[in-house]
Parts: sequence; structure tokens; C-alpha cells
Amino acid sequence: MQISAAKCKMADKKEKQDNLKKLLSKYSINYEKLEKFFNISDMDSESSSLDAVREKIVEKLHFFSKMVEELLQPEASLQCIYECKVLNDKKRKDMFIIYKKMKRMERESNIIDLESNEKQNAEFIGNVLAEWEKIKDKLKPLLIEMKESWETDEILAPSDTRYMG
Repeated sequence: MQISAAKCKMADKKEKQDNLKKLLSKYSINYEKLEKFFNISDMDSESSSLDAVREKIVEKLHFFSKMVEELLQPEASLQCIYECKVLNDKKRKDMFIIYKKMKRMERESNIIDLESNEKQNAEFIGNVLAEWEKIKDKLKPLLIEMKESWETDEILAPSDTRYMG
């Protein structure tokens, strides 16, 4: 009984995925790229709409914009204080430009939420997909530097760990 229910669920998910692929191809949006960058196959199997794809994309945008925001405006956590040291003025400026792009896309999604329709969702998804590769190529070196900052023997001086507010 459980095996047939699982098979039925998998068949249902496959059917919804196929429907989503058709819908995306209608707007010339590459499913494989969306999957690669945003893991859209992880979406709730009930969701196969462009609305759901847009929301999945915005989750990732929000995650990375929050990370960049913490570097640009560090909170009083040791992680933020330690990692923000990897940013010199040029990197900070570059990261702010990326941050603005991600926040603009998040706000565009908020506007679409108000009067969502298929065409608006498709345009948003296509635009973000075109922009995301450039964004991730700029984020990756920063993430590597952040990771490598934890591999050093540097210890924060007591003056570095004081409240920054």
C-alpha cells in the first residue's frame, strides 16, 4: 500500500514538473538553469506555478542579500565583526552594488505579489535568471575570502569585539 502511494506521489511530482517545464518553455525560460541556480525541483510538489518559482528564487535572493547586508552593516556578533574585515573599500562598494541589485529584485517581486499574473512572473524569472550568473560570480570570491578568514590564526583583539551600535 505504501509503495503504491509513494509511486503515485512520484508520478504526480513528475507530472507537475513536466507541466512547469512546458510553462517555462512558453516564455523561453531554461528549466535546467533554474534548477541549477535555484533548486526549483525542491519546491512543494503542490506548487508548479510561476508564482511558486518566483517565490523560490526570492528565498535565495533574500538569503544572499541578508548575508551581504551583515557584511556591509555588521551587527555585534563575532561572526559579523570577524568576517567584515575581508572587505576593503572597493569590495564594500562592489558588494553594495550587488546588494542593491538583489534588493531591487526582491522589491520587484513584492510588487508582483500585489497583482500577480503569469506574464509578470515569467518576466521576473527571466530577468533574474539572466542577472543571477553575474551576481553569483561576484559573490563566490567574497564567500571564499570569508571562509578563508576562518582558516587564519588571527584572534580578534578585545577592542574589536566591543558593541558597535
